[in-house]
Amino acid sequence: MEWPQTLTVVYLVATLALRIVALGVVPEGRRPGSSMAWLMLILLLPEVGFPLYLLIGSPYVKGRRKLIQDAANEVIAVHSEGLPQVPQAANPDPALRSLIAMNHLLTGLPCVSGQHLGTYDTAEGLYAAMAAAVDQAEDFCHVEFYVMAWDDTTDVFFRSLESAVGRGVKVRLLMDHLGSCQYPGWRQFLRRMTRAGIDWHLMMPLQPLRGRWRRPDL
Repeated sequence: MEWPQTLTVVYLVATLALRIVALGVVPEGRRPGSSMAWLMLILLLPEVGFPLYLLIGSPYVKGRRKLIQDAANEVIAVHSEGLPQVPQAANPDPALRSLIAMNHLLTGLPCVSGQHLGTYDTAEGLYAAMAAAVDQAEDFCHVEFYVMAWDDTTDVFFRSLESAVGRGVKVRLLMDHLGSCQYPGWRQFLRRMTRAGIDWHLMMPLQPLRGRWRRPDL
């Protein structure tokens, strides 16, 4: 048998075997619609489907990110130890109690009673209120946003963060990379926070050229 024929046979056998394996592996821990989409891609275009599945197809957290998640789970377990799964004053119906149990199983966090501190109907009022809260910080200030930019509306808030850093408060800010980088002045925004002394970090960064890659769907 000539080499081209041999390679063709090996290719056909290998792709057939991988297709069969995919039928058993891909649906595990995945919704039917997602499983069907992956299987169609792998069965019809194995040259594209297999590498793509290996890159972003796993429904599980692995590697360094899993180690970080395990460490976070340990911290959560320590701080939530002894807390009831449902607040003592609460009396949820069976359906809600089932949802609370599922949330505790998935996150390790118990259901706790909350506080209603007010509703703001304007962005200006919201950021002014947050700035006032930052002005009262003495030790640390932790900020988390999905979408954030430093503009005329948010300036009062970031000035408060900058002032807090100046008086010795440890200011940390976490924001979503994809949600925030779409706004004009993104790089200037990061430089301004750095100059202000804000310890900022990107949530789920997508910077493969810098070796920083996090799947946003996990």
